Amino acid sequence: LRVRRNVWVLVRMEDSVRLVGLKWTHVEYEYGDRVGEFLAIVSLGPIFLMVAVVVVFLCRRELHSILLGVGMLWDTVFNAILKQMFYQMRPDSAPPGIGMHSHSLKLGMPSAHSQLTCFFATYVACVLYKTRGRVLPPLDRFLFVSALLMGTVLVAFSRVYLGYHSAQQVFVGIVCGVLNALSFTTILDISPVNKSIQRFLRSNVAGALRLKDSSDVHDFLGKERALTFEYSVKIGKVLEPKTT
Repeated sequence: LRVRRNVWVLVRMEDSVRLVGLKWTHVEYEYGDRVGEFLAIVSLGPIFLMVAVVVVFLCRRELHSILLGVGMLWDTVFNAILKQMFYQMRPDSAPPGIGMHSHSLKLGMPSAHSQLTCFFATYVACVLYKTRGRVLPPLDRFLFVSALLMGTVLVAFSRVYLGYHSAQQVFVGIVCGVLNALSFTTILDISPVNKSIQRFLRSNVAGALRLKDSSDVHDFLGKERALTFEYSVKIGKVLEPKTT
């Protein structure tokens, strides 16, 4: 067995065993490069985002978490289609082992990581700005969107720094992610589609899944906290605050 430091890959040397790295989580960087180590973790951003969307859906049952998840799946499929259309290989700086067991992994135009993170950031920003301060106050909204933008830039930069993509491939990924998200949100806003979504929210299936749409509720987090506190007082879990 051979274990490489700081890389979570276990390789068996026997001829009878053939192990391959998982596409989305296998990241290599130069030994001793602390910046590369940090960017290798950052480049796993799309994985963290996918997990976050699933967790938000399970905990909050918000409509937009489902729509975002569907959009991210579509963006992943769309990226695979674009790679076959462009059919451009990764740069020579890419790790030599990538694409060894799958030819599709050798294709680098456009960058899937950059495209998916830009799709996520653009979709969330569109939803937040369409609510006009109902979900988040203007300052919180600005800070949140700025954090998303910063994370997107870091992921895009990491793909170039680590040698997995050229700057052109990352740039095309960014443009495709933004345009795909804008197109997706525009389709959702079309009247027939929007009415179908609202009709689904009133269905028995949505009721069984406890689905809801809080995007039109002003300060829904504050109202939710007040209702939770009121219920806790009612059942005697907490004491009602004293009035002076």
